[in-house]
Amino acid sequence: MNLKKFLPILVLAGGIVLGMIIYSEFIFSGRQVQSRVEESSKNSWMVAVDGKARWFDTGIEVAQGVKLTIHATGSVTWATEGWNMLPTVGPDGTRPPLPQDRLMFPMPDAGCGSLVMSIGDVKYPVGSDANITVRQAGTIKLMVNDDNPADNTGSFSVSITKVQL
Repeated sequence: MNLKKFLPILVLAGGIVLGMIIYSEFIFSGRQVQSRVEESSKNSWMVAVDGKARWFDTGIEVAQGVKLTIHATGSVTWATEGWNMLPTVGPDGTRPPLPQDRLMFPMPDAGCGSLVMSIGDVKYPVGSDANITVRQAGTIKLMVNDDNPADNTGSFSVSITKVQL
């Protein structure tokens, strides 16, 4: 077998695979990225949520009663050191806000730094995994449950799928 004929193909294939790895690491890792949405298939999306984003509008429209499966990874630093908690968290966050701070957070009962979602006027805790039945039609919006997201770093990578019944 003459490998010289296949060498350009192997180099091209290797470059594509390496590019995909680098792209996915840059776009969907805990590093600071701009929020964005990529459609994976007809009813499935990958969303990069910048830790600084306040109710990032994904543009994904859902009707009342639709079932969503959501999986999230990544990390966000949402609090400064010294607050006697984990300042860097995954999508599940840490404990709920302290009583005196509850009303400053988008979702007072969800973990600090966790991934939360809004559709219409209804808010949902998401965390790293959620199966949600949409209670009100609208556009999916995502953010980190934090009273001051402007000082956050990092991002979450979120997979959203509309489940067909």
